Amino acid sequence: MMNKFFLEEMTYPQIAAYGGIKGKVHVSFVVNEDGSISDVNILKGKPIGLNKVAARLIKKRPNWTPSKQRDKAVKVQMIVKIDFPIKLMAYSHENKKIRFNPMPNMN
Repeated sequence: MMNKFFLEEMTYPQIAAYGGIKGKVHVSFVVNEDGSISDVNILKGKPIGLNKVAARLIKKRPNWTPSKQRDKAVKVQMIVKIDFPIKLMAYSHENKKIRFNPMPNMN
């Protein structure tokens, strides 16, 4: 199940929605000792703006709970899959949970 934060903050680029682009974006990042995020990278992605949306969601998410080793907070690399299903997008759009980005200028 997709994280509630991701659902509430997700924007689906109109060009991707109209083009029927869907799928998962795999994002790696580091959770630092203080719970902040760094080193965000797309490992496996999708075209037409979905990679940017996935990276933005990871960077925007409130701090994570850091991992601990011997009762001390430590950095840890994480990999998260963010799903962009057209079915969810269509359902959520009706309920105004997922917003659309404006169409890019194609001139």
